[in-house]
Amino acid sequence: NRVFPEEFGQDGPTARGISDEQIEIRVPPSWKDDVPTFMEIMNHITIRSQQPESVAMSVKRLLITDPSPKNADAASWRWRALGDRILPVLRDLYESPEDLPRNAALKAGGRLKDPIAIPFLIEETKQGKSLAARIEAIHLLKDMPQDPRIMFGLRPLLDSNDIEIRLQTAEALIERRDPAVQSFSIDDKFELLWLPSTHELVYVTQSGEPRIIMTGDVNIQTPLSLNTWDNHLMVKESENDDSTLDVRYHNQDSGQTFHHKISTSLPNFAMFLAHHSTPEEPSPGLNLSYSRTIGAIHELWRQQYLKADFKVEQDRLLAVIQRLTNEMTFTPRPDFATEDNETVPPPTFLEVPTPKELGIFDSDT
Repeated sequence: NRVFPEEFGQDGPTARGISDEQIEIRVPPSWKDDVPTFMEIMNHITIRSQQPESVAMSVKRLLITDPSPKNADAASWRWRALGDRILPVLRDLYESPEDLPRNAALKAGGRLKDPIAIPFLIEETKQGKSLAARIEAIHLLKDMPQDPRIMFGLRPLLDSNDIEIRLQTAEALIERRDPAVQSFSIDDKFELLWLPSTHELVYVTQSGEPRIIMTGDVNIQTPLSLNTWDNHLMVKESENDDSTLDVRYHNQDSGQTFHHKISTSLPNFAMFLAHHSTPEEPSPGLNLSYSRTIGAIHELWRQQYLKADFKVEQDRLLAVIQRLTNEMTFTPRPDFATEDNETVPPPTFLEVPTPKELGIFDSDT
């Protein structure tokens, strides 16, 4: 109850003893959307009578003495449960040459919103030794209070050669409402988001809020001749103008045929596909659904009229899981061999980060 004091609208204390064997727990209103994190913190709350700084120091000494992945994870949660009073204990570890103690301290410091951790987390996003470590640093920065160092630290990652790092960074900047993000709501069908990058990318979500994220100057290549959906949609370059396209679309439901000229810019083309022209919003559009809009963009990519990478959420998820699994393959160091040259098997507690920790599932999944 000291760590989770009763909040406004809460019908009683967070913890209440029912008997000598049972304690009733109420999830505070501020944690309703993140119950797993609440449970982790609750499981690591100390009931020792010492000052939190003393407990934090003992955890620190244990981790330095035995820097195993299991101890690092437990230490990070224990420090977070102790609260921001123990931040001075963590800060000495931010520059530790040992990966596990440093990452555990940065994880706890980031979750406790320590501004001193920001430059170290930014460095971890660039120089982290694993994909999981770099992704976690991006997530911690994403949840930090507003600080211009985060904005200027994350933006260069949009030019990373690693497509997953680019996507994680784009999502973090979108959530932080970074001014570099251009956002367009397309007739309440989906959100189109564009970010600057030296890499051209189209990313489509399949769960949660419908989104198309684009990075770089994505343009439809000309000359082209695209006929799809039984010739109901036809796209070709305009005569004497390489910067515009001739689009012909036959609507089977209404029987109407539309003919428009539109820019080769893919963001403009996507908005044109989905927009419904009205007297209030008279700009041209085909009023296609989200799935139809994605289908048209995918067909352009499939026929190599887009130089951009095209990724959908499910394929991205599978690729990340495969990469993380490969990263977790453990090879014992030679000096761990036994006298009869048999190597010691890898520790059983080495665990792949959960999809929840990596942010690759929605909270409802």
